[in-house]
Amino acid sequence: MEDVVHQDVGEHPLGLRRSGRIEQPTQHGRYRGRAAGDLGPGHLVAAAMTYYDYVRQHVWAAAGMTGTRFLTRPEWQTGRNTAHPYFHDPQGQWTDGTARFRYIVGDAAGDAFTTCADLDRFGRRLWQQRLLDPGHTALTLSGKVPMPRAGTSPGDGNGVPAQANFQCYGPMGALVAVQWVFNHGGGNSLGVSTSLEVYPETDWGVVILSNCAGSAVPLTAALARKLSTAER
Repeated sequence: MEDVVHQDVGEHPLGLRRSGRIEQPTQHGRYRGRAAGDLGPGHLVAAAMTYYDYVRQHVWAAAGMTGTRFLTRPEWQTGRNTAHPYFHDPQGQWTDGTARFRYIVGDAAGDAFTTCADLDRFGRRLWQQRLLDPGHTALTLSGKVPMPRAGTSPGDGNGVPAQANFQCYGPMGALVAVQWVFNHGGGNSLGVSTSLEVYPETDWGVVILSNCAGSAVPLTAALARKLSTAER
């Protein structure tokens, strides 16, 4: 098992890789998946346990995420309770994407297996200050850098108010009319796609999980935000 992990993340005995120069924060919003992935092996030193054990104990258990887990690819392929992702192959046929994932599925950059209910619990406990103390919750969720096409985006004339978008420490934050919305999403071209949005002022949570490649998740998330924040 250790040989597989080291093969996936690099030659360093802890799996750490050289990621190059760290850039100053900007409005370009560049995603550094490798940098996120390097956070996991560091827990071997900082927390005296593996990244996987740390997340199970300090994140999932604390958030009440009883249905969330890491899997190996064979477990994923043979399990009856875990959805498979599908994408269009060059011939336009829907294809099961599980064979294209690593042996151990999931690291600090993503790809754990979860449910809508578990993600909703995570989002609620985060903004309710039940995962972090009040100071670190505010640090995590406060806007750090204005995002492109924000400053303030005008309303669309169909009931969606103007909003200002910011990069926070992890999630995105949007000030929509008079309420904050925090969201985080991710996915890949093989069909995995996820979106989580929480609305602290109104106690709404929106979770979307998809196993088909395409634009269904962002379109559905946009519709949910429109319905949740439209001026009445």
